[in-house]
Amino acid sequence: MSLSTWLSFFPKIIAYRSPLYSALLTKLEVEAREYYLDEDAGWQPDPIFQPGGRTLRFGSYHDFSVEKTGAKRIRVTRSGRYRGEKVGDIIVIGTRHATGGSIPHAVYLEKSENVVLEDVTLHASNCFGFLEAECTRTVYRRCVVDRRSADDDLKRREDPRIRSLNADAFHSKHAPVGPQLIDCRARFQGDDCINICGDYHMVMAAEGTKLRVLAKRRMNIEPGDPLEVVDYRGMRRPDAKAVSVRQIGQISDGELAFLTRQRMHQPFREGTLRTMYEVVIERAIELPRGSIIAAANRIGNGFAVIGCDFGFNRSRGILIKASNGRVVNNTLQGCWGEAIKVAPEYWWLEAGSSSNLLIAGNRISHCMGEGIAVYAEAGAGGSAPAGAHNNITIERNRLTNIEGKDIRVTSTKGLTLRGNTCDNADVYLENCLSVQTDIANSNER
Repeated sequence: MSLSTWLSFFPKIIAYRSPLYSALLTKLEVEAREYYLDEDAGWQPDPIFQPGGRTLRFGSYHDFSVEKTGAKRIRVTRSGRYRGEKVGDIIVIGTRHATGGSIPHAVYLEKSENVVLEDVTLHASNCFGFLEAECTRTVYRRCVVDRRSADDDLKRREDPRIRSLNADAFHSKHAPVGPQLIDCRARFQGDDCINICGDYHMVMAAEGTKLRVLAKRRMNIEPGDPLEVVDYRGMRRPDAKAVSVRQIGQISDGELAFLTRQRMHQPFREGTLRTMYEVVIERAIELPRGSIIAAANRIGNGFAVIGCDFGFNRSRGILIKASNGRVVNNTLQGCWGEAIKVAPEYWWLEAGSSSNLLIAGNRISHCMGEGIAVYAEAGAGGSAPAGAHNNITIERNRLTNIEGKDIRVTSTKGLTLRGNTCDNADVYLENCLSVQTDIANSNER
């Protein structure tokens, strides 16, 4: 596998100009070894690490620019809040160029059933570590994603490796039965530790039982599939059933104008979502333009994440968009985003909403986002009404040194919060019904 694409190298910050106000730009003068700067195309800055413990100082890849200022110098500029960058910090910079092409993922499974991966260790990948698509109940037992230590690295480096993979450690898409992660470890990668999800497709028109549907790249709804149906305001409608599916053409000018105004991933708005399908369902539903549907049997239901050790990564720890699952007895520390996130994402058109989840016995510490976050956001904006998620139990979790809310739950019907230990009992509830909680001072709306 080529490691040229998004190849991480780690120059030192030799000077910086910090802004008087945090909303202004931060400029970093960066020194790198000459052989790192052979290629001029496609540099992309990524996280900034503290040199002492080699842990994250700043964990976002957004709003950076790079220019070469000399044989051994580049200038990195980023916007956003100043996070305390200092002289001597280490910045990860990648290149999109890969001579001769590259294979993006380290381990890839497709349309497989009951595969068991045990004691597999990964130290590098251009993108995901373990990727599975349309797989049924893959078991990952004691699998590891971590940066290789200097002592056993295959290449002697002046600076030891500072991160492992460039994107998610474990990623599951369209699983009829979700993956089972048991006693796994994922640390220092460039994105989520685990993401379990399906795909949403956008409804452009509804006429009786016929839906005009814009596919997310490839249409994965088949006749007979149960469908999760969410309208543009975020209201979860009763599930429907697909009767037939057929391609009918391309997006119209009016539909394209609507798409370009949506709050979603820019390539979706500008080029990759164009093919239209007719999906016939068994009963008529009134759905405004911008509503979404998903194959509810291909989102990873029945998953388990048990006894894992996750953290020190640029994004979320455990990201769940599936139902009938367990997140139990895991350790999460140093995640830049939410430690445990249960939420569909309109931005990525990643499905779906969740029901019947147990989040219990997890130990969460020193995370930059929220500790446990269960929420749903409408395509039109704002929190979805109660009922997007159903029957969520959050119990016996220990949360310490969380920068965001300890626990935040929205858009849920049937919520149990009990036996959780939080530094400040900083719990926020919005659009929740049928709540049982032993936390007296939760902020509830």
